[in-house]
Amino acid sequence: MSNTDIEVAEVARRLATEDAPDLFVVDVRETDDYASHRIPGSANVPVYEDLLQYDFSGLETHLDDLPDDEEIAVVCKAGVTSARAAEFLRAHGFDAKSVSNGMRAWRRFERQTERLG
Repeated sequence: MSNTDIEVAEVARRLATEDAPDLFVVDVRETDDYASHRIPGSANVPVYEDLLQYDFSGLETHLDDLPDDEEIAVVCKAGVTSARAAEFLRAHGFDAKSVSNGMRAWRRFERQTERLG
């Protein structure tokens, strides 16, 4: 794992502990995808289709909505688009990381946790 990624287990751990205020999760998938399944406590900035085209203008309009004093974990479907978004956010002074393998990994993590639970 690079220092520009964060694993889903780490996201889950931090959201479940006192570290949660230090991690802000932003989901860049479209509204319908976000509504059907999301990381609890995440915020939706639906710019996925734009990011596929390397269009960061939609994300740029939300910069003032993002905390500059917390680490930001960006999630998408599989981790590629969120990596683009995280890179853009880092270039604008944010401490941003991409959730490795995105919501696909989050779903696997949830299923695994349920089986062990």
